[in-house]
Amino acid sequence: MDYVKPADVITECLQVAEKKASLSIPEMLVTGVLSGVFLGFATSLVMVILAQGLPPIAGAIVFPVGFVILVLLGLELVTGNFALMPQALANGQIRTVQLLRNWGWVYLANLLGSLLYATLFYLAITNFGTDDGGAIGEQVRIIAKKKTLAYSAIGGLGWCTAMVKGILCNWMVTIGTVLAFASRSTGGKIAAMWLPIMIFFAHGYEHCVVNMYLIPSGMLLGAPITVVDWWVWNQVPVTIGNIISGAVFTGLALLFALGAKKSEVSISKFSLASCIMGSFLVLGVLVFSVTVWSETPRHQLEEGLMEPLTKFLPLYFAIFAGTLVVTGMVSVVFGSIGMMQIISSNEHIRGKALAIAGIIMSILAIIPPATKLPVFVKSSVTRQNLEQVEVFKNVVPGILKILFEPQGSSTYSVGLGFQTKYGIITVQHIFDGAEDVTQIKVADAFRKVRAINKKWLFDKDRRLDIALIPEMIRGAQALEITDTVGKVGESVLYIKSPSGEEYLPVHGKIKTVYTEPKSNASYLLIEATKPVEIGSPVINKKGEVLGLLVASGIGEGLALSISNNLLEALRPPSSP
Repeated sequence: MDYVKPADVITECLQVAEKKASLSIPEMLVTGVLSGVFLGFATSLVMVILAQGLPPIAGAIVFPVGFVILVLLGLELVTGNFALMPQALANGQIRTVQLLRNWGWVYLANLLGSLLYATLFYLAITNFGTDDGGAIGEQVRIIAKKKTLAYSAIGGLGWCTAMVKGILCNWMVTIGTVLAFASRSTGGKIAAMWLPIMIFFAHGYEHCVVNMYLIPSGMLLGAPITVVDWWVWNQVPVTIGNIISGAVFTGLALLFALGAKKSEVSISKFSLASCIMGSFLVLGVLVFSVTVWSETPRHQLEEGLMEPLTKFLPLYFAIFAGTLVVTGMVSVVFGSIGMMQIISSNEHIRGKALAIAGIIMSILAIIPPATKLPVFVKSSVTRQNLEQVEVFKNVVPGILKILFEPQGSSTYSVGLGFQTKYGIITVQHIFDGAEDVTQIKVADAFRKVRAINKKWLFDKDRRLDIALIPEMIRGAQALEITDTVGKVGESVLYIKSPSGEEYLPVHGKIKTVYTEPKSNASYLLIEATKPVEIGSPVINKKGEVLGLLVASGIGEGLALSISNNLLEALRPPSSP
């Protein structure tokens, strides 16, 4: 029968890990280089598919072919070894030095193979550097930038995003590695491996070996990415994430669940459970800490004005913190039970290490959320916070993204705008030099793109940096404009679009109000918690537009106060 029982699968995983631990350095280098090359082939195949205009799911369906090739040939892939080697280490079948030796040499070999294929791929699609690689080259550049510059643009949260995507990726990849042992037939192995690999790729998660090919390829093809960008904002966090999910969420978790152990070694399941739970907790606290301390000013927490960076209300942060505390306490109990079993028996030293590690990680993980839990509970019932989130939800349907499409080039964003009953309002200076642009378009909150009439954009009165385009975009919600000027100290909301694909709310306060004597135009200097987005509306707590952001600086933005009278004066007579 083809099917292999789960317990027998883990037994075979442990046997394979022992063999991997005994490989010579030349064997690890050769098999690792080949793995990097074959994954590069599979990834470039996806680039070809995407360049032809096919949907991303088509690429996800074919990508597993590279993984299947290297597994059936018995080659070395470090992400799979992130799960297999810790299993054998915890079960007492290999030593720590053997695990580190395998990981180190295979990682290096995968890198060398990926760089080799990246170089050959570049030479092939550019005719030895004589052109830019066409549509395939453009696809590689776009994805390479998304995997690095998009993360760096949002700082610490971007780094954590890459790590979490690395965790989710290798959770599926290592499940594919394990499932390769779940069948004795070649067809069965291929089917079992194919499914989880397709799942990770379809989600766009991060695989450190795939990125060893993809990002250097983008760099060779002219993407504005440095080696530091590659390693700091992708390779390092993604590798950490791949290790966490491979070692803990697949390797140790399956060892614990299926109970495969070497006969002469007895590891307490309580010890193993404590270590696994402690690892989960450390990951949760890392995300928790970066979100709260790095990206959200403490005064906002204390005043109940927490910005929903992860799209959670403070109530959900309170639940998150409470869950971490309770889980940590359970984990400490499990570790303590494991230690008691160890004291009364001759359990292997690795069992003691697992119990101690679980207890320490769990105790350390309890402290940060426990200290902030009262603040979250307080801010979760703050009416002002709930109102601001509701305002953001009501405003987003009226936000528009202004896009330029030069002849022969890709569409790119130049700023934001918003729909009113008078038409589209945005910043005038973003259109400087746009006379030669083939098309100007807008994209609404649902990413529907429409062309707009260029004739309204030029020959405007430049005394005020405002453009009124008298067009109504179907489906876009017209925002209401208040007739009152903002007051000093008033809390406001504006919009930013860090990834170019979604909108996030950002809080600020009006620091200064200045009225120009000649034009009687009012300007608002806003103390901002994040860099402002040019063209964003400034929204008051009622959801009304106070002004238009026309300039930005570090920690502040300049907004032009908008009134209905001003727009009436700017509106062309022939506009709707």
